[in-house]
Amino acid sequence: MKKIFLLTVLLLANALTLNAKSENSLSYTAGYASQYIFRGIDYNKLRPAPYGSIDYSYDNKFYAGAWTSAYTGGDGATKEVDYYFGYTPTFGNFSLDIGHTTFLYPGSDTSGVSSGEFGLKLTFAPEKKPYSVEANFFQGDQGTKTETQEFVLNYGFKNFDTSFTYGDVENSNKYKSFSISKNISNFDIKISYIDNEMDTSGSVNTREFLTLDISKTF
Repeated sequence: MKKIFLLTVLLLANALTLNAKSENSLSYTAGYASQYIFRGIDYNKLRPAPYGSIDYSYDNKFYAGAWTSAYTGGDGATKEVDYYFGYTPTFGNFSLDIGHTTFLYPGSDTSGVSSGEFGLKLTFAPEKKPYSVEANFFQGDQGTKTETQEFVLNYGFKNFDTSFTYGDVENSNKYKSFSISKNISNFDIKISYIDNEMDTSGSVNTREFLTLDISKTF
């Protein structure tokens, strides 16, 4: 993964040099989730989680941003802050997303970076078709360096969009989710059913969730 990341940096530098007329864009998102569920795990003890992000895009290929959400952990932290950047080249009906995310938990009993991971996402989205398929791979770069594999099928109907996800977090848990989403008056509304199964039998984190997420991008 680190070799892929270095290659991405070189490709990005080349793109910036060759395309001086590329456009920049900056967007902001504010949202509210009934629960903060990430890869099948509840990170806010079943409580609602307001969140927000700021995202920068260059030529629709390079991106960087920051995201924050309410968080409740056993380490004293009350929020999570993520920083991320990446490169998204396209090849016909295929696109890649090669990037890195750093996860921070301000106020935690431990100092410094809590975790980080490299990500590689491959998407197949045929032109003028209502569906797309994703294969996502994540590699932690600290601690146990956990690997995560995730497969996503998206299908757009006339009045709403759907998404099915299956994920496997190494030596931790497997999760499935089904989401229905729709944009109403510039608000993105998503309802998700999530089924999480821990690798350790009898774990209290083996459970099901039904969540509501409402957000708006400016």
